[in-house]
Amino acid sequence: MTRHMPLKSSAALSALLAASSLLGQQVGQPIGQPIGQTAAAPAPLFRLVSKVPAIIAATDLLFFENEPKHTLTADQQSELVIHADGQLQSSEVPATLAADTLLSLRIRPAAWLMLTAAALPRFTKLWGPRLSVLGEGLGFGRDLPPKLLAQLLAIARDLQQLDATLTSDQEHGAVFTLVLTPQALSNTSEWLMHLVPGERGAPKIDGDAFARVDFDLAADHVFSACEPFLPWLAELTNGNSPAALTDQIRSLTCLAGSGALAIDPDGLQLALLLRDAKGYEETAFAAPALARQQEHLARRRIDVEYTVNALTHRDIHVMKSSVLPRTPTPLIATDGGEVIGFLAVAGGHAFSVAGGKHCEARIKALIDATMDRTLRVRPLDQVAAHSQPPVATLDLDIFRVAALAKFDLPAPLKLSLGKGQLHAKIRRHDQALVLQIQLQ
Repeated sequence: MTRHMPLKSSAALSALLAASSLLGQQVGQPIGQPIGQTAAAPAPLFRLVSKVPAIIAATDLLFFENEPKHTLTADQQSELVIHADGQLQSSEVPATLAADTLLSLRIRPAAWLMLTAAALPRFTKLWGPRLSVLGEGLGFGRDLPPKLLAQLLAIARDLQQLDATLTSDQEHGAVFTLVLTPQALSNTSEWLMHLVPGERGAPKIDGDAFARVDFDLAADHVFSACEPFLPWLAELTNGNSPAALTDQIRSLTCLAGSGALAIDPDGLQLALLLRDAKGYEETAFAAPALARQQEHLARRRIDVEYTVNALTHRDIHVMKSSVLPRTPTPLIATDGGEVIGFLAVAGGHAFSVAGGKHCEARIKALIDATMDRTLRVRPLDQVAAHSQPPVATLDLDIFRVAALAKFDLPAPLKLSLGKGQLHAKIRRHDQALVLQIQLQ
């Protein structure tokens, strides 16, 4: 059964329908199509195939005025399609999804934005000021959120295709896979070529971590892969002045691409492998750079004090930081709300720790490990021979995070989370970016 149903009123969807008569035939039209020859029908802008009743119901409520009644049989699945002319179609079709696949989604962001181009100025005019107020309230300034929105729209214009699948079985649990394929020769496509995995693995930090991020990027590609994010990183740390950006660039060129971040009940630990330890230390400990950070954070109403030579361990100078954030920082703050941190450069690594009473002992232990050459390396996930290894992985114990945050998960959600172990990885596959999230 196929239904063409009334759309909910929204600026984006209304603009899509209004623009369809003008642009619908252009999307997917081959260049140089001979006059009088009929072109193949353009691919849909959106196609969702699912056999999960809850997802079907949520999609219907999002797009339609009245909730359609689906009565799927065992050999059927629901299909929702937005065609290139803006028409929506909802159907029950014969099942084609694999037995372990719950849904499949394909979106063409660049084509969709072309059709909704008339609505974008109105959208940015409406949400730009709201985001500015939000950014100012969070201490990030009024300019950062609208710039971020503009950059996200630019990335969307570069994306030729977005594919997502959700699978579930007893062996692997639930697995969500997102594949982003940029248009050839776009900025996003060029950036993707720099996601080249390293060959070292990540430093293995001791501790009872409930959250851990490992990354290993080829050293020659670190700067190009991180360069688009420099303005945002500078804005969050020491401002976006030319001098602040220069500090960020110099620090970035000192990195070797491998590192690990671990968070446990005693705070966080960060280890970075360096290709230029001296240059990194000179930049991180430089008085002008520290003064810029203090001034920038003060504008965000965050008080911070630095003591460059707070302690010395095995002839390694350690810098101490004391931060008083505006809002309480769980796990890494003392009872008085102060966040104590230490930074050291030793044995070709940069180490940073933050937390409570164990901070000093932890920074010394990391220095000992690298000086005694007992700091182990943890390989990132292995994948099939035809695929690139991941450049970053995330491991998260959802139940422990909820318990430490004193958040009581609803019973149905607990059951759906299984053991509560989340594992995510990011890698490049051919000309696409792949994000995979596994929940067991």
